[in-house]
Amino acid sequence: MLYKEGKLCYLTEILDSAQEAFPYLYVNGEKYVFSKQVIDTGKKLFKNFCQLLYDTKESYQRICEEQSYQAIVELVNEIRGILEEFDENWVEYEKLYVVELMLIE
Repeated sequence: MLYKEGKLCYLTEILDSAQEAFPYLYVNGEKYVFSKQVIDTGKKLFKNFCQLLYDTKESYQRICEEQSYQAIVELVNEIRGILEEFDENWVEYEKLYVVELMLIE
């Protein structure tokens, strides 16, 4: 979960690694290759992040234009769904990525 009790519960370096999508890592001169699953899940996460930015901007504009309380409630629920999807993608990638980093160590 990205947010818990008002605190950020994730490392931005995880998103950086997803964005960069490097298929390998050198440690002490030795090359370690990430699995296709890690690379694909990272690309999915970063694509979802870009979509999140777009959807958030669009939702904000719609909220500013809306006069109806019900329409705003629906938009808030839509944003909640977008954030939940992002959170799920984050967790999926982080689990795979960190396990492979641990195997390298």
